[in-house]
Amino acid sequence: MIVVAGGTGRLGSRLVERLLVTGNRVRVFARDTSCASTLSGAGAELFDGDVRDPASVARAVEGSAVVVSGSTASSVVVA
Repeated sequence: MIVVAGGTGRLGSRLVERLLVTGNRVRVFARDTSCASTLSGAGAELFDGDVRDPASVARAVEGSAVVVSGSTASSVVVA
């Protein structure tokens, strides 16, 4: 599982699409995944949360092998 923080943004969504096309399991981690129906339809798992919240980050990365940040948040918490 690859987690993409900020996976609904301009950079993140392109990355998610590319990862899905190449057969990877992807979890999109974003504050608002309601705009990510295309990514969900392509096979991405959606996770609503905030990278500035340590508990949210811990839940989002659970079971992942790789975490990629496409997020532009001013401070990102590393779990």
